Amino acid sequence: MFVRYRKLVLSYHPWQKEDDRLTGSISRIQLTGFKTINTSLINYLHDSCLTGEAFRPTWRGDFKAEKSGTSIHLRFGIRCRFPATGAASDDMARPAATMSIIANDLSALTGQVSVYGKDYTSLIPSKGVRNDCPYFELASRPVAHPTEDTRGDGFAHSGLWLITAGPDDLPYTLLSRRDYLEQVKASLGVNKETIIKGIKAKDQVRSQDDQNAEKEKAINALRSTYTGSELEMRKRRYLEQFKSDEDILKEDIDNQTAGIDSTVSFIDGMLHRLSPATLAAPAVVPAKATEFEGFADGEEGAVQLIQPKAIFIEQGSGPEKPRFFVLSLNYDPTDHSTDLGQQIAKRLDTRFIKKMLKN
Repeated sequence: MFVRYRKLVLSYHPWQKEDDRLTGSISRIQLTGFKTINTSLINYLHDSCLTGEAFRPTWRGDFKAEKSGTSIHLRFGIRCRFPATGAASDDMARPAATMSIIANDLSALTGQVSVYGKDYTSLIPSKGVRNDCPYFELASRPVAHPTEDTRGDGFAHSGLWLITAGPDDLPYTLLSRRDYLEQVKASLGVNKETIIKGIKAKDQVRSQDDQNAEKEKAINALRSTYTGSELEMRKRRYLEQFKSDEDILKEDIDNQTAGIDSTVSFIDGMLHRLSPATLAAPAVVPAKATEFEGFADGEEGAVQLIQPKAIFIEQGSGPEKPRFFVLSLNYDPTDHSTDLGQQIAKRLDTRFIKKMLKN
């Protein structure tokens, strides 16, 4: 659920203000702090970064609180929608560009990969450093029926900047190949135990007396039908082919876990064969990986695996101070009727935003 706040008319610049959006429960003091930061961002963009009549977006503040156990994760920021050149400022059916600057929220950059039932957080590969920040690009995400929240989706170009106080102040750590391989082995071990448990529940192992009784019954049946050398030959063949319940159980387990054992052996080989430097490198896998078939460095659509740092913010512990920002810019570079998106990208300067994180 979300509630809207009364639209405010800002007198210090002509950018049109929309209703703010609040999801969850945030205290008045915290909300006031968030709004102060949002105002600083808007003033900076208008006065120092996106100056001029070409830039006249509508904008709103977004505030969200999500519970995680006893903690509350607070996210906030601004969302701007830029009309096409010549369009009325309130004509946002298809804006020429959209931009958001959101604090404490990595979701625009991350996804999820589930390998052998274990979930990993994935990060799209960085395209390098721009504006002194890690820069990322997303493929277009078409939306059949855009809503107020999704009008920024579906653009042919989505550029994102991760803005932190310094290059080492990242809200995540990269998962190394060694750690990933060890975790995959552990997941395979759990899966194997589950398979074995299911097989044991199906393949009941009888007592030795019961199994010997069955064997003796079969031999007596042969005695009633055959004699002499024919009987001895058939007894010998029966005993050679006889499988105890333990043998049948082991055979079923071996057959149904052979694939797991092969993969574990493959992983063990990598752990012993690869150099320490190679194993310390980031784990890069296909975005839709469900099992391990090797790493996917340089492959199209590959993602890095990360471990997000503890960024949940307790109420009352000064959460109005942002930990990091993700700046998202969406536009269509093939739309030659406007170059607004490119102009925004060229003018963006993250120094002021980085300074806000250091203060």
